[in-house]
Amino acid sequence: MIIDVNELGSALNELINKCNKSNIRFIETTEDYFWYIDTEDSFDLEQEPQGLCVGSICEDYEELRKLTRKLREPNILDFERCANILKALSESINKSKDNIS
Repeated sequence: MIIDVNELGSALNELINKCNKSNIRFIETTEDYFWYIDTEDSFDLEQEPQGLCVGSICEDYEELRKLTRKLREPNILDFERCANILKALSESINKSKDNIS
């Protein structure tokens, strides 16, 4: 499978625009910690993942905020941080009265 990064960016922009049009500018979540499976293990379907770790939405978000403030350069882990936050965003919208459909 080939994923067009620009097309992916456009899809993310559409989702953010949909949130904005639905007056969803901030998401408050009471959840911080989550189970994290090492990315390499998550794609190996031949065996069960070995290393469950605990991740933090707050820590991931703070690291991403450093990017927007130009306090550090982006790195490969920022993709995972974005994915973690997008999962939390999806779960929070799903549980709330706010609806983007």
